[in-house]
Amino acid sequence: MLRSAVFSVALLLLCASLSSAGLINSGFEYGQANNSWSDHSDASINPTGGWLTTEPDHQIEIWGNGYSGVNAYDGTNFAELNANAVGALYQNTTGIKSGDLVDYHFAHRGRLGVDTMELKITDTKTGVVLFDHQYSDGNQAWGFYSGSFTVGNNVASTDSIQFSYGSISAAGGNATYGNLLDDADFGIGINSTSQSYPVPEPSSFALMGLGALGLAMAAYRRRKMLV
Repeated sequence: MLRSAVFSVALLLLCASLSSAGLINSGFEYGQANNSWSDHSDASINPTGGWLTTEPDHQIEIWGNGYSGVNAYDGTNFAELNANAVGALYQNTTGIKSGDLVDYHFAHRGRLGVDTMELKITDTKTGVVLFDHQYSDGNQAWGFYSGSFTVGNNVASTDSIQFSYGSISAAGGNATYGNLLDDADFGIGINSTSQSYPVPEPSSFALMGLGALGLAMAAYRRRKMLV
């Protein structure tokens, strides 16, 4: 039993090293109240990293559940790509390297009709586009997308990789309308198509493993005392 527990700990720690999930605040949970919206400065809401916008005024528009009849796909908040101008929401991350299997997912919805957005994943150091695709959805329901790709031999582990979700077109015909986004995230070596990545942080794996090991050792001691 003790040997089994030690093996379990090793397996858990190995999984932790092989799997990780990536973007900060993938669900745009900024505490926006239900049935309301507001613009937030990207620098003020993400002082230590997170979502940024290409819009000149650096405003990110966040909606709360129920505003304009729309509920979040995940959690209680979500974002509109076009706050005060046509733009993109993006994050830069590190740790992706050549040969990695990168799994992504996100939810997209139109605001006044069929809106189209683009997911572009780029190595910011070399300018190499690792992934690029457009998605279109109406305003009656969220569309959920997931997939994966393997990184080629032109990315180093120290490179900064940008995940950008940009507005291509909006049914409103106005730069301040269109393209709702939620649950945008990625993982490395997960190959999951679930809504969210059920992968604990490495520290969580370690705690789980140590707990299992402790239980096994306690059971081992009890058996020795009974012999």
